[in-house]
Amino acid sequence: MIGLVVVSHSRALAEAAVALAAGLLPDQGVAVRIAAGLSAAEFGTDAVAVADAVREADSGDGVLVLMDLGSAVLSAETALDLLESPVRVRLSAAPLVEGLVVALAVAGGGADLETVAREAEGALTAKRSQLGSSVEPGARPIHIYPQVVHLWITLPSSRYSR
Repeated sequence: MIGLVVVSHSRALAEAAVALAAGLLPDQGVAVRIAAGLSAAEFGTDAVAVADAVREADSGDGVLVLMDLGSAVLSAETALDLLESPVRVRLSAAPLVEGLVVALAVAGGGADLETVAREAEGALTAKRSQLGSSVEPGARPIHIYPQVVHLWITLPSSRYSR
């Protein structure tokens, strides 16, 4: 069974994401490890901690690494260079929370690394569908407000309009 590693700048954020996923999908039998924060209270990422988490999560079937922000990606990439023995690792572009939940479900079902990675990276599909969004990721919606509303607010000392 593949393992999962959550890399975040915040230990509290990573622990909460893992707790949420594990609470929604208990007893999946998937090794989930966290490499987050430079300490419990200090933000940052550490490539050595990521490499250690990958080693701990690996059962021989591979490890999917989910990351929060840009430099977490850099730390994860550096961690790959620190691994002495060959470990099948896939760095995922999936959104952290949604991707983790999907990855845990699919990995818990016994899927291989490539399948788990593909499903995790498609994790926003349900949210986009629920919101009625068919636009490309990164596109910005245009909001048109055809009316202007004037409000008079009376305060004890004066009158303001907006």
